[in-house]
Amino acid sequence: MKRLMKLAATVAALLKEAWLVFWKIDEEDRTKEVASKMAKTVSKGAAYSLSDNLLTTLSPATVGFLKWLGWEDTGITIVIWVEDVAIAYGFVLFSRSIIEDFTLTEALRASIDSIRKNGGIGRIIANILTVGLLIRFSLWDGPERIAIFFHKELPGRIQELLIVMAFSVIQAIFWTKLYSLGINGLVDIWRLLF
Repeated sequence: MKRLMKLAATVAALLKEAWLVFWKIDEEDRTKEVASKMAKTVSKGAAYSLSDNLLTTLSPATVGFLKWLGWEDTGITIVIWVEDVAIAYGFVLFSRSIIEDFTLTEALRASIDSIRKNGGIGRIIANILTVGLLIRFSLWDGPERIAIFFHKELPGRIQELLIVMAFSVIQAIFWTKLYSLGINGLVDIWRLLF
């Protein structure tokens, strides 16, 4: 039981440290400073989420338009891939040059690194979190977050672009197929009704 309590205390301390690092809060910060830092982080996250979701609407619109023109899925996937690369790399550059850590991915990385540096259970937790985020970024959030998260391991902007290009393929194939199925289904229903 003592070992379990010690493990729980260790994990709680690691998570507390990661929480503080994510929000860029120092333990000696006063309430007003904490609120200000949290508000800044939340506003960046909300702005990124809104802009990402608005730009995401381009994909189904592009698929629908190209389907309407009679394009096949392979050609549509290539167009979606180019569109995804442009948007994702635009977010990488925007997060680096205009609004620091616009996507909050660097804050996530810093909080995971704060867990990892403690070794032992911290390294295990950090590795599990990293794998989980990699899966999430690959399938849902977008390749820009992978390039930003692994910025320390990538030697330059060309490598970041190559990562964005590679992971955009996964999303382009997945979303083209999904949107095509939906659009084909709607077209079939339309034909049945009219």
